[in-house]
Amino acid sequence: MWWQARSQKSKTETRNPKLRSQRSEVRGQKSEVRSQRSEVRGQRSEVRGNELVLTPSSVLSTQYSAANNSHFSHTAAALAPVLASGTRGERAFFDADAVRKKRAGDMTLSDLGRDAKMPWQIDGRKWHLVDRVAVNGKPCRWEAAALEQIIDFLEAAPSASEIPIGHISPIRPISPIAKAAEAVEETSAATGGIPSRKSARIAELSKKLSGKITTGALLEQRQQKLPGKRLGVVDPDARLTTNWSERSVVEIIGPDVSRGWFLHALTGDEWLLTLKFRVPENTFQQKSLAASLKLKSVDEIREIEAYGRADRVRVKESDGPWQEVTITVHWLREIDTPAFWEFLNTAKYTYLAKAGRRRIVPR
Repeated sequence: MWWQARSQKSKTETRNPKLRSQRSEVRGQKSEVRSQRSEVRGQRSEVRGNELVLTPSSVLSTQYSAANNSHFSHTAAALAPVLASGTRGERAFFDADAVRKKRAGDMTLSDLGRDAKMPWQIDGRKWHLVDRVAVNGKPCRWEAAALEQIIDFLEAAPSASEIPIGHISPIRPISPIAKAAEAVEETSAATGGIPSRKSARIAELSKKLSGKITTGALLEQRQQKLPGKRLGVVDPDARLTTNWSERSVVEIIGPDVSRGWFLHALTGDEWLLTLKFRVPENTFQQKSLAASLKLKSVDEIREIEAYGRADRVRVKESDGPWQEVTITVHWLREIDTPAFWEFLNTAKYTYLAKAGRRRIVPR
């Protein structure tokens, strides 16, 4: 153990006085070296202290020659004329306590920029058509002229030549009696003119309902009594308005905000502009619409640095009496076809015919 080694060492020194004297001499030399080092440090600190408190008048007087075996400051010699020509004064100190005190008009970090508006709130049209920054921070690659021409077409006032013929006259809903008659005709045609049991029941039901007014027919009569507000008739004063004030969505709504939006143009993607139209139910069929627009898949377009085999034309029946049509666009030339403008025209006026008429609730 360590105490055993220490006792053995003390016994060895006691037996050998010469070794003990050598150790004491070494200790004395070490202490002498320490004292010399401390003196040198003191001289250095004294010299530095003298240099720090020197004034212009006493800089040169504190210099000593090498003959006196003292420190000669070349720095002092260089600083003397600079200090003599400079101006001196009291230095103002920073009072942190005084700065921390609250004053009138002070703002917190949460208040900074609260009233500042985003660029899409200042000039939304310029943001979506000129600046065009995607949600990933990169510039949008889809063609802005496509969105611009679509918006201009939808905001334009309707003319007689643009309104589809099928929507000038009233759109009368099919009554249960008419449906029963059609079912009887289809069944008899399929069976070679021989009525089946089901068709006989339907014919009997249609006879019982003849002469009676249904709820749908009653609503239609009330609508027709309102001038200019018949079912399917487009109000010539109805207009679509555009809201540009969102970051990644351009919204188009009709004259009645409570009827909901007509178009949501999603502009936040880098490569594709997504158009979501909201039209009355059963207005379009996905297969026929996709065949008429003839849009290639994303994988077939080399210029688009993205992948996707999804349909670029999708039709979905949404909640309520509405249908949602989604179309993705990259170039204007893809949609600058008679088929697309015919689709857009039909979608516009079918929406206005449904969203622009007054609601009547039966009592």
